[in-house]
Amino acid sequence: MRHVLVVDDDPGIRQVITMLLEEEGYTVSSAADGLEALDWLTHAEADAILLDYQMPNCDGNAFATAYRQRPAPASPIILLTASHDLRERCRRVEADGCLAKPFDADSLFTAIAQQTHEHAR
Repeated sequence: MRHVLVVDDDPGIRQVITMLLEEEGYTVSSAADGLEALDWLTHAEADAILLDYQMPNCDGNAFATAYRQRPAPASPIILLTASHDLRERCRRVEADGCLAKPFDADSLFTAIAQQTHEHAR
């Protein structure tokens, strides 16, 4: 089973992404910010992490830095952002994939499938 962790401070976005992914057979967990996600990841692993860039407490950049310092194998990070400088933010967090907000369901599924396939190699 494919497990995705959705990290976004907007509860509506988390809810929509969860609904879409569960309809496609994914197991989904969510976190409201990077600190909550890091805590969750101390107890479980995900096949992919959908990460919002701009969040309170611990933004996408701080999360990615802390996450990559862990000794455990890292799951691919797919950055979600509405920013006009998507590529720069993806480079900054060393994201494995990028998805511009707003996005459609097909783009979401493609980004996750591509990263979970690459990570499985």
